[in-house]
Amino acid sequence: MAQAADPQSKSRIGSVFQLQLAALVKYALAAEEAARGNGPRQWYTPGVPSGVTWSGNPLDLTALHPIFSRDEQGEQWAATVADANASGNVGDLMSIQAQGDWMQMLERAYHSRHMTSVRAKAHAAARDRGHAAPRGVLQLGVLGHIQHLDKQAKNG
Repeated sequence: MAQAADPQSKSRIGSVFQLQLAALVKYALAAEEAARGNGPRQWYTPGVPSGVTWSGNPLDLTALHPIFSRDEQGEQWAATVADANASGNVGDLMSIQAQGDWMQMLERAYHSRHMTSVRAKAHAAARDRGHAAPRGVLQLGVLGHIQHLDKQAKNG
């Protein structure tokens, strides 16, 4: 049986990830200046990758998706695990996953900030229903955790 070669790193920092972090840095610096009274506070606008067309409408969810694209991370993940004899390493997977997670969080936060009141109410209702479900975070999660701690305390 042939032995697999030592894993070689295959991850890289994605260009869209870097673009969005640069946009956040620009926003944070401008917000700090505004807080000091050096001009008006600017509204956060994500970076737009080259080749992507966006009108600037924050409610155009379809057009927003490529701005927060995680395609690079998906391709890197696949390349890292595709060949057992020429794989990447665990650090690659951690780096790729963290970048993808950040991009997803940025997209969700941007959508949440700009959603209509109707959409916000629908999301809140669904979230509340899930929290209140018999196997939801409140009854199974919090109460279950406290019951487990109480049981452990009583058993020594």
